[in-house]
Amino acid sequence: EHEVGRLEKNGMYIDALPIASEIIEKWPNQPQGYLRFSKLLWIVGRKDEVARVCREGLEKVSPSHPLYG
Repeated sequence: EHEVGRLEKNGMYIDALPIASEIIEKWPNQPQGYLRFSKLLWIVGRKDEVARVCREGLEKVSPSHPLYG
């Protein structure tokens, strides 16, 4: 997560995408990965993928998670 944040802060959005995707693979039940990945996709203009990532997050993250919804 820290590496993605550093890359994002430095405007290296394309470089951050694969790392953000790996975060989702490692921790599929945590919303932060989906939020970060969808934000990066939006920034780089891959808006068609944002809805898919958000839907996936809503399906995999527990509704009882404090960041859900």
